[in-house]
Amino acid sequence: MLELEQIPLPRSGQITKVNFGCPIKCSGWTCVDRRGTPPWDIYDWLEHSKNEDVCVSEIRTKNLLEHLPDPGRFLTLCYDILLAGGKIDLITDNAEFFPFYLPFWVRRTGVGAHSVNQYAIDHCNSIHFMIFTSMHLRNLLERAGFRRVSVRRTTFGARLQALGFK
Repeated sequence: MLELEQIPLPRSGQITKVNFGCPIKCSGWTCVDRRGTPPWDIYDWLEHSKNEDVCVSEIRTKNLLEHLPDPGRFLTLCYDILLAGGKIDLITDNAEFFPFYLPFWVRRTGVGAHSVNQYAIDHCNSIHFMIFTSMHLRNLLERAGFRRVSVRRTTFGARLQALGFK
């Protein structure tokens, strides 16, 4: 577990936007990347932020949810730290995208990635715990408390993008 004083947190009461899991394009965002140096426990970061009354107006996460062992807990904690009217914008793999399940793997494309347990790009030996259909993603977000949830297919159907509001 990471010492909490090493976690980059905004000051209590400061309004910020948070980008989880993707260290690219972080200008203007507080970035929390579990693969970073040091690797941060995202659940600890969220719990600490909740306890410190960090004010988050927007959360963005791309290709992270499928790597988390408890996505429901993650989404509930995200909801808890968002300001009223705040939004979450997340992108994850689409379980309905059939090329993921072809019995062969094509490197750097995602084709066959879920049938042969290979990934398009090596993410520090990261694994997928689960992937989601549109219905499952909507259900998870609504159960966490999000309203006006919308889910759409992107990247030729390979990904799902979901938006939800507090």
